[in-house]
Amino acid sequence: MDALEKVRKIHAKHHKSIVLILSYNGDWNKVGTGFLIEQKGNRCLVMTCYHVVQGQNVRVRLAGSSFEYVAQILYEHEESDLAILEIDVDLEQPLLKFRESSWDVGVEEEVFLGVYYHPEMMGGLTNVVCLNPTVMPGEICASLAEMETNPQFTEVVHSCGSLGGCSGGPIIYESEVIGVHYQCQTQIECAVSSETVNLVMKTWLGIANDVDCTIEEMISML
Repeated sequence: MDALEKVRKIHAKHHKSIVLILSYNGDWNKVGTGFLIEQKGNRCLVMTCYHVVQGQNVRVRLAGSSFEYVAQILYEHEESDLAILEIDVDLEQPLLKFRESSWDVGVEEEVFLGVYYHPEMMGGLTNVVCLNPTVMPGEICASLAEMETNPQFTEVVHSCGSLGGCSGGPIIYESEVIGVHYQCQTQIECAVSSETVNLVMKTWLGIANDVDCTIEEMISML
């Protein structure tokens, strides 16, 4: 299967799980990405980045729709740059699942970044946002690295290209999430690892770090 066909396959399978996040705050707006991780009835949970949701009014758009759902920040963690939003959705939505480990995905393994690009450099069209997400291919560039904010936390180093609006997007490996994209440093793309997501969720839920508990088990407790 060639690269384009792989991208099409990943997009077809997962694009409805990837959402656009708009954060309004007076004279400025932020645009970012998130992805659906849980739904119980109408209650839907979205994983994204902390820095994406720092406006006074946070909204979420589902793939292909311009309707904006009011979002509540359920959990946030500045040091790891992670946050979880809650929205009220009356239709069943497809979810993305986490792979419990990122460290065993080897260098040069193929991964995909699901995101909403914000065309912020297109002639000043700052109010333009995409209705549908896209998928960018890449690969793992190095072993897990320590995050600058806390050596206990790790990040996935990858080569999937990113621009404005990509923060909060899932890094997908074999149809599972191994990271939450949060920054690009001198052409090095970085995503919060599954291991870090596990630690932060334990903090949110008051679970000791040495307790054996999977990300998916903890998501069900939220």
